[in-house]
Amino acid sequence: MKTGGLMVRICGEKDREILIRYLKQEAVYNTFMLADISDFGFDEEFQTVYMDEEEGKIKGVYLCFYKNLILYSKENEVNLPFLENLFFGFVPDVVMGKTENIDCVREVLKDYTGESKVLYLLEETGKLLDEAAEVLKAQPEDADDIFDFLQNIPEMRQLYTSKEMIVDRIQKNCGTHYIIKEGGQLVAHANSAAESDFTVMIGGVATAQSHREQKLASQLVSRLCCDILEKGKQPCLFCSREENHNLYVRIGFKKAGLWGTLVKAEKIPENILEI
Repeated sequence: MKTGGLMVRICGEKDREILIRYLKQEAVYNTFMLADISDFGFDEEFQTVYMDEEEGKIKGVYLCFYKNLILYSKENEVNLPFLENLFFGFVPDVVMGKTENIDCVREVLKDYTGESKVLYLLEETGKLLDEAAEVLKAQPEDADDIFDFLQNIPEMRQLYTSKEMIVDRIQKNCGTHYIIKEGGQLVAHANSAAESDFTVMIGGVATAQSHREQKLASQLVSRLCCDILEKGKQPCLFCSREENHNLYVRIGFKKAGLWGTLVKAEKIPENILEI
C-alpha cells in the first residue's frame, strides 16, 4: 500500500530483526509493542504489524492488537493517509503511543478524547526501599482476593475486569503480582505488566484506603524493580500525579517523556493505563 510517497506493508517473521532494531532506539516508549511482537509474533489473527518504509528506511510502525492500535514514529512522521485508510476497516477503541505521535492522529480521529501521562524510568536504584512489611508473591489461589481488592479501587476497576485474566497471568508467569496482607486481608498490590527484552512496565499499584501513608506501595514497587533489574532490564511506568505527590519519584524514577492515548468517547474508562 503506497501512501504519501511511502510504502506501508504488513510485517512477517523476516522483518523481526529490523523492527526490533528500530523500536529499541527508544525502548521505553515501545515496551508494549516490543512485548507484543515477542509474545505473539506475526501470525495471530488478533495482531497485525505494519511497517512504513521509504527507500529501505523505517518511518513508523503500527501494531493492531484486538481493538487497540499502538503506533511509533521516531521522527514523528505519522502516516495519516495510511491511518485514514486503515480506519475504514479497523475502528480502534484505543490508540496509544508517544504523545507527539498521538497528537498527529487527533487530526483523523476528531471524535476521540485524548489524555497524556508522564512516562517514568527507574534511574536512581539507591532510593528503592527495603521491605518493612511481609511482601508475598501471589499464587493462582490469590486471584479472587486480588480481583476483589482491585474492584474496590476506583481507578483500577476498569483495568482488571477479569478474574480469569489474573489467574492466567500468574499461572503462565506472564507477570508477577506482589501483595501485602494484614489479618488475612489483602491491603496492597502491584504487578509487572508488559515485558520486552529491554524494559518492563509496572502497573496495578494500589493500597487500601485504611493502609495508606505506610509506604506499602513503595515497598511493592521496589521489590518488583529489584526483580526487573536482576534480569538486566529497566523498570518503567505511567503516572498522572504531580511529582510532589508521586511515590515513584521518591524511590528513584525519573521522567522519560509523555505517553498519549486517544479513546472513543463511549469507551472511556476511569484513568486508562493508570497505575
